[in-house]
Amino acid sequence: GRRAAPAPARVAARRGARAAGGVRSGGGWGGGGRGVREVGYGGPSPASAGEGRGGGDDSRHVWKISVQPSEGPRVAESIRWALDAELYFDWGGGLIWAAVAPTADSATAIRGALGTAGHATLVRAPEDVRITAEVFHPLPEPVMALSRRVKESFDPCGILNPGRMYAGV
Repeated sequence: GRRAAPAPARVAARRGARAAGGVRSGGGWGGGGRGVREVGYGGPSPASAGEGRGGGDDSRHVWKISVQPSEGPRVAESIRWALDAELYFDWGGGLIWAAVAPTADSATAIRGALGTAGHATLVRAPEDVRITAEVFHPLPEPVMALSRRVKESFDPCGILNPGRMYAGV
């Protein structure tokens, strides 16, 4: 059968990514940008760096960033401008793995590049960084209040992993 013509929004997003230096290849965004490439199943990822799969620099902090695929090139470009980062796309641009050189403000820069477009999770970093930076993307206050109430209902004494996911929860 014939494939349907791509939606105008997807065509515009592809054209915008090409103009920004990205190209579409193999089902995802990759290629043209400095330090950006497509990763398929079984391919190297920053999460596997230093584990005998994919090589990599063990000193880099690894972030898992989820966005709409159409936002992937914009978010990646913003991160590249702000930080020394190696970026890997998956899920057609909807998942970005970022191996970031250690800096004091990398969490702020990554979450600033996201804006409201998605969320970022710190996957690998030294313990001192994981203590000071929020590992999970900050929740909006109404959702955080709900999370607190649910946690308190299951753990009224606050003994089950206090602060494990969010400070004060």
